[in-house]
Amino acid sequence: MSAAVAVISNGPACDDGPPCRRECEFGYAVGEDGCEICACLPNPCADFFYQTCDADNECPAAYVCEQQEGCVASNCVCDENGRIRCAEDCGMGGICVAREADLCADFHYQTCREDDDCDAGYLCGEDPPGCIPSRCGACDPETGRAVRCSADCQQDLRLCERADEADPCEGVQCRRGTRCVDGECVPALPPQPGN
Repeated sequence: MSAAVAVISNGPACDDGPPCRRECEFGYAVGEDGCEICACLPNPCADFFYQTCDADNECPAAYVCEQQEGCVASNCVCDENGRIRCAEDCGMGGICVAREADLCADFHYQTCREDDDCDAGYLCGEDPPGCIPSRCGACDPETGRAVRCSADCQQDLRLCERADEADPCEGVQCRRGTRCVDGECVPALPPQPGN
């Protein structure tokens, strides 16, 4: 399907805006007033995925095999209008469905006073309001929050948080006379006069 450049003519109630010249493969969005606006609709099939299965190992990594009661179509597709159309056959088994988010997958409870107190890839976070326990031993899978914490209340501690961007030179060891810049070893700058 090829996208066409369209000039939106919004009708008599919508003529007050400038014309919109934009390619929208899946059509134009509609504003609260019912008029088309100069914004494209998303691909209605962007998140569509269908695969039959009998076991988890037949599904991609972010999916699990969910057994179905009754018939399972051998194939389903999403058309350009977002309608899902399935084969009219009937089989038994399951379909691959997205694995529920694991709120504890990246659980990391470590206290700090400065960045050097944190594991690699983490930085010492902002001062929390109040105090925090010095230790928490588990993560609540329903909330992602720390549980089984010590009863103490530390005013001077902060929590290590995942660094937004990894340092490209972290773990890079350069030979003598070189230094790391953007993850690569480059010649070290010679000492400047007066330094």
